[in-house]
Amino acid sequence: MRQAKAEGKQTSAGVLITNDPFHAVRNADVVYTDVWASMGQEAEHAKRMKAFKGYEVNTRLMKTARPERS
Repeated sequence: MRQAKAEGKQTSAGVLITNDPFHAVRNADVVYTDVWASMGQEAEHAKRMKAFKGYEVNTRLMKTARPERS
């Protein structure tokens, strides 16, 4: 985080830490995510689905991001 904040100051980018996915993507140009359970972690799938419920990139969330410019 220290490095990201330092680079952000140099490039006028911001660093935001939040547990609210809607706050995180508000007016975002880019939204990036990863899988909840990688290959080899299939046994943890149900546990991770429960833990990360509400943290999914979907249409409702993406409506909060910056609209595509024509």
